[in-house]
Amino acid sequence: MKIRMLGTKGEIEEFSPIHKKQSGILIDNMLFDVGEPVYLEYNPKIVFITHLHPDHAFFVKEKKIPEEHHGKFYIVAPEKVEGLQWEDWKVIKFGEDSDFCDYTITPFPTLHSKKVKSLAYLVEGKGLRVLYTGDMIWLKKKYHDQLKNLDLVITDGSFLRKGGMIRKDKKTGEVYGHQGIPDLIKFFSRLGAKHIIFTHFGTEIVKDHKEAERKVKELAKESNIDVRLAKDGITLNITKKKIESLQGEVKVPDIEPILPKKIIKVEGPKRGLYLVPPHARWIAQGKKTIVVKKKKFEIDPREPLYLIEDNICWGHIFVGEAIEIGPKDFKQLQDKHLVSDEERKKWWGEEFPLYAYNVKAEPWAKPRIVEIPKGIQTFVDAENIKFKGFKELSDQDLEVYHAYAHKIKSLDLHSEILNEFKERNFIHPYSDWLDRLPELLISDWKRYDPKELIKTKRGKKILGDDHRIVHAWWKLLEKGKTLKSEQFAKFSLTEQRKII
Repeated sequence: MKIRMLGTKGEIEEFSPIHKKQSGILIDNMLFDVGEPVYLEYNPKIVFITHLHPDHAFFVKEKKIPEEHHGKFYIVAPEKVEGLQWEDWKVIKFGEDSDFCDYTITPFPTLHSKKVKSLAYLVEGKGLRVLYTGDMIWLKKKYHDQLKNLDLVITDGSFLRKGGMIRKDKKTGEVYGHQGIPDLIKFFSRLGAKHIIFTHFGTEIVKDHKEAERKVKELAKESNIDVRLAKDGITLNITKKKIESLQGEVKVPDIEPILPKKIIKVEGPKRGLYLVPPHARWIAQGKKTIVVKKKKFEIDPREPLYLIEDNICWGHIFVGEAIEIGPKDFKQLQDKHLVSDEERKKWWGEEFPLYAYNVKAEPWAKPRIVEIPKGIQTFVDAENIKFKGFKELSDQDLEVYHAYAHKIKSLDLHSEILNEFKERNFIHPYSDWLDRLPELLISDWKRYDPKELIKTKRGKKILGDDHRIVHAWWKLLEKGKTLKSEQFAKFSLTEQRKII
């Protein structure tokens, strides 16, 4: 069973990139609550509404559903919306199960509002029992036996404090409002629920998700139950044994992966992602964790892509789901996507929205040289990516890549180029610390014994490398430059010449 958390925000003005949309979850092709019209673009076959508040049913206010969706799905709800023209509508109540595809959906009345009726839905199928409650204070005791030992509960996260916000009508004595997260953890843990996911967040959690998560983890320890806070767009794979997060969302100020923790290995990427320098390098180095684009791309987060800038491939990258962002979001996430205001204006002008993609890199130990067609903007098919070895490069290109290795400070790339320099009898110029690094390969000249190295095949290779290194040192000394490593720094130029 796959569950996608489409929206996790209650009916409040505050929002964040991970709590931007109102209630809605997708279980396979069934939609539960539709707080945003965009959810209908997932083409659900049936829509279950918990209650007729606008953050759970967007059409309540305007009494209208876009015409392009008419006749495409059935709506099941605890009551009808007066004035809404929709033929495929069923009013459901406790005791009236709905069978849909591989599932049986059972409604349970909840305590929440004094103005509208509200239901929780128990979804049973594929050996799993999942309860989605919508907003709630409580479920009456007479239903508890039917809700024991649930595999997963998705419920009301409006208030982090104990007791939530519950009011009482002075005339009727009827209670209404939202229960607190601590109370709901205790309630469902007593019923034997294995996992709880909270959604429909109020101001406190939307403003500081990280702190809320910390508090909820402490509460979960007390009840010995797995508890999580949802985020817009996260996809969950539910099995009898575990809940696996397949995708996450952009998070401010900290970003969690929008990607599977365990990447599915494949033979090789079918395409590459091209980024303007130095953005691919920053991703490989772990400095950049979000890519921003003008277009919305549909990318499987489990699909590996080659990570390319200029003519260098840094390894593989996995790209998460597109998240629409505005000017405020762009600023908030700038320390994650590293796109400057100047770059934004140059590439996209003042156009919004843009789309943020969380990324996870698997950089190679040594970046590789590639040749790609000119004019590539974003994606390039693998068949159009030609990987080149250093021996295939012209002398001029080798010099260019040597300069590039210094620019990006890549020790591994520089080492490969240095070996090719030696093969071609090039003079290797010494310009900065990267060129002086080979001094460190012979760590103690006093104890260095070439007679020991020559005894083994591997030792002979090391000896050959050391021979070239010593010649490189001597050339440096001939230019009047001294060796800067710790073992030589205390000696004068004359003394170093005698040692070498």
